[in-house]
Amino acid sequence: MRRFAYRLERVLQYRRFLEKKAMLQLSKLKQEYRRVENRIGALNFKRIQVAEKCRRKSLQGVDAANYETYQGYLQKLKMDLDAASRELKEMAAGIQNQESVLKSESIKRKALETHKESRWRDYCERSAKEEQKFLDDLVILRQEVKI
Repeated sequence: MRRFAYRLERVLQYRRFLEKKAMLQLSKLKQEYRRVENRIGALNFKRIQVAEKCRRKSLQGVDAANYETYQGYLQKLKMDLDAASRELKEMAAGIQNQESVLKSESIKRKALETHKESRWRDYCERSAKEEQKFLDDLVILRQEVKI
């Protein structure tokens, strides 16, 4: 009997490639998400430090120009935080979208793998039947020769 050959092997390989590509894209998005989270943490820390420094300076008696400079910087930090938060929300939506893409690619790959396994089982059953038939025919031929 001839060897098992799955006709859709190339398609299966392509599905695996697409799944791996989607996985890599998802990991890149998650890495970027963590980077933005870290940036938000750093901005929050910086904002708290500057606010505390401004409070201490105001207790010591700071002039209006320096106070305005501190307030302007705090306003800039708040705007940066807002922009980073918006970016984080957009990235979360992108990650969710990429996760759905990955899930669909995995389902497509798994369907082909299941089909291949089914074909392999059919092949094994046919092969076993053909081998048994061959052995039965061999036994019959031996009996005919003895007669």
